[in-house]
Amino acid sequence: MGNNQILIAGGPKTNKLTLLKEIFQVKDLQNYIDEDSENHSGIIVDNVKVHTKYYKTVIGAFVDEFNDSSIEAHQLWLADFRSEQMRELRDYIQGIIITMDLNMSLQDIRDIVSELETLSDQLDEEFLERSNDEDNFQWNGFKVVVGTTKLGYELDQDKLLEIEDLILGSGFEFIWYEDNRPANTDGDTFGKKRLLEIVENNEWRDLDLLKKMPTESKEAKDNQLVDTMTPLLSEDNENDPSTDPTQDLDRVINKLRQAKLNVSKINSRDSKEEYVNAVLNDIMKYI
Repeated sequence: MGNNQILIAGGPKTNKLTLLKEIFQVKDLQNYIDEDSENHSGIIVDNVKVHTKYYKTVIGAFVDEFNDSSIEAHQLWLADFRSEQMRELRDYIQGIIITMDLNMSLQDIRDIVSELETLSDQLDEEFLERSNDEDNFQWNGFKVVVGTTKLGYELDQDKLLEIEDLILGSGFEFIWYEDNRPANTDGDTFGKKRLLEIVENNEWRDLDLLKKMPTESKEAKDNQLVDTMTPLLSEDNENDPSTDPTQDLDRVINKLRQAKLNVSKINSRDSKEEYVNAVLNDIMKYI
């Protein structure tokens, strides 16, 4: 196996193999599937090519499947993946994609998100244990939840927004796979395009450079991130007298969730502190 490996895991019929076909362009999946197997656990797909204008590389994908679609099956798999026996796999992979059926109840999703947050923190802690780079503050792989819906199921937009908020607060990024919106004016992508973007922007261990990548110092990147993120904190109409004060707690919670995800993208300690202080100052308006 090569050094670039990812893990794709989820319940039955949550588009795990579809991701391999559509995002990773795997054409010969039948060659990797055991015809006698009752599920898609234990599939290993190698020689998956990732090719951008800046580099090309080859990655491998482990595919695992939960026993069923129940909340208990999700919790059992996540508990097993966090176990000491799975430490070597956690250290080895550079990305994890959890596929999730969005038809399940919000309470079940909340329970799963709690487990995801524990996993996210564990990945960060274990990575820092073995890292010699003092500028590293979190795991250097990608963590994504890909939500899918069954054919014909109309997903309530309020539910979708709440799911997104919950998952962002866990340290994972959330992508609704069926989201077909075009990129917005800021260049943000959605759905399948966003997932492909995450894969292509990952810092793979092994790659062949085709063209010099745009270089920018970590400090410059951090300053740009802080400048970009800080104005987002005060987008509320807190000075509007018509604003319902009972919404303040929700605003604080949402700000904290977004801040947790944002700060994980900043490398240097000083820039992290600058951003955290900006968050605290903004939240003080509601206290």
